[in-house]
Amino acid sequence: MAEFKLNLREKLVDSFQSKPIYLAKRDYQIYLVLSLILFLGGGFFTYSYFKFQEAMYIVLTLIFTLSGIGGLLFYFFKLFSAIKLSGVKKYYLTDTRLVITNQDDHIIREILLNRIKRVDVEKYGFNTGTIILNKRIDQSRKAQLKQRKTLRPVYSPETVLIESIGNLKRVTSYFDMLK
Repeated sequence: MAEFKLNLREKLVDSFQSKPIYLAKRDYQIYLVLSLILFLGGGFFTYSYFKFQEAMYIVLTLIFTLSGIGGLLFYFFKLFSAIKLSGVKKYYLTDTRLVITNQDDHIIREILLNRIKRVDVEKYGFNTGTIILNKRIDQSRKAQLKQRKTLRPVYSPETVLIESIGNLKRVTSYFDMLK
């Protein structure tokens, strides 16, 4: 694998890196909400409904509390594993190309800016999201089998994903200037 270097007549416009914690927060936020519902709603319901049957109150409160703690642990485990993956992919945007590298600056993929026909944005939060370049969903048999295993769409090989980046407006403004 080649290491990333600027060409002689090339200027670096911007560089940014992926932060998978944005995607993890969006995907696993439901576990945090369910844990809080189990803590608050379940504990209150069992206390008010089984006030006279103390043995049942203790069992249900224990079930709701342990389920809530398990959901919280799962949520924080996923966030921690996403934090460890932060900065694994780096993106360098020059005046002629977009280069995707790993954390050791070895080139994974590069695309010329004049080959970008379509820019789509998938927002996660306030100013975070994924940029999808040349979006085209793969319709092959192999992709359909892969699609059954995941909730996300399977894109064709010429599609480029710039995943989980912060400061989305700044990065998309560079691609808007291409049009």
